[in-house]
Amino acid sequence: MPTNVHPKVRENKMIEYISYEELSKKARENLINRSGEVEKIRKMAREEVENFQEEDPYEDLYKEVEVIRREQVEKAKKELGKREETKALQDFSRSLTKKILSVVKKEINKNERSSGASE
Repeated sequence: MPTNVHPKVRENKMIEYISYEELSKKARENLINRSGEVEKIRKMAREEVENFQEEDPYEDLYKEVEVIRREQVEKAKKELGKREETKALQDFSRSLTKKILSVVKKEINKNERSSGASE
């Protein structure tokens, strides 16, 4: 017990004296523990970034658009034999555009609903 602590304070059982050395030791231990936790968090963050970069959030959208494209190409091939080529290609391009944009709009609406629900 340091000499500058009043004897009545020393007698008080509700007060616990902690020396500077003990406090410094606890602080070092806590710093070491926190450093370990920081490294764990960094590792978790790296893993999440890697997972995010590996996943394409629009992969399903691309697949659906590709299916539409193939269907429309087949439809246009059939029409080419029946009508003038220019008219068939115009109809094909309009149909393809409408179908692709409807898929994109559906995906945007789905994302807006899910982000609104999480707020």
